[in-house]
Amino acid sequence: MLERFLLSRNSLDANERSAPRSDIALNRIGRPANWGAGATLALSLLSAIGITTAQGIGVLPVILYRFDHLKGKRTEDWAVILEELATQGLTLSLSIYSGGIAAVFFVILWSTLRGWSWLDYLAIRGFSWKSFRIGFAGLAIFLVLTYPSGEAADQRSGDFAVQAYQTAVFPFLFITALVAVAPIWEELFFRGFMHRGLAAAWGPIPAIIFCSACWAMVHVQYDYSLILVLFLVGIFFGFTRQLSGSTLLTVLLHASMNGVAIIEMIVHAGSVAN
Repeated sequence: MLERFLLSRNSLDANERSAPRSDIALNRIGRPANWGAGATLALSLLSAIGITTAQGIGVLPVILYRFDHLKGKRTEDWAVILEELATQGLTLSLSIYSGGIAAVFFVILWSTLRGWSWLDYLAIRGFSWKSFRIGFAGLAIFLVLTYPSGEAADQRSGDFAVQAYQTAVFPFLFITALVAVAPIWEELFFRGFMHRGLAAAWGPIPAIIFCSACWAMVHVQYDYSLILVLFLVGIFFGFTRQLSGSTLLTVLLHASMNGVAIIEMIVHAGSVAN
């Protein structure tokens, strides 16, 4: 019944399952079909390889700078440096920026090669005031229900986040990477490109679950409990994207969630310093 409701909100046939009503009229005048499930998964994997490569290139200057000071040092020192770089805020910022640029490039490229306007394929469009209210109310409720407190906060979001913030070097770069760049590229990739192709082939619910799982597993820096929370957040974002027909709304929700996390990170870092 839920699947039927989601489809009735957005489409009339299998090729348009992920498209809002505004897309349906355009399909009737000759819009190209979505990428199929196989092609979507293959292109997503190819994109992931490109994104990872771009992230490596983005952090390469920092790695070379640190290793230049290790000439003649023991192998153990190299291992320590690599471990530090993995949790350093500057490295994280550069990887998000470089990976984000690559991700946006790839999803625009694949959308264009399919014959679509990339804005339409990635569902970058306006949304209703009702969708906005429901989306942010839902996010607020979710944050209240899952907000870690006391020792749980230290365990789940403290160590890695605080260390990253304290080693950011350029706080503005770090904050914009988390609040702007990461939400934009992750939503366009997972709730934009992947969702459209998979929802058209599998239906909205399987696509939402699969994309949410992939998105959660990308955050390997967190422990399993927080990855599970992110999976549930992804489910919420996926339904919001499906029902509103807009990834722009999920970008705003994602950015707001990260903004709350940044504030918590700064407050926690201050308490640790004191």
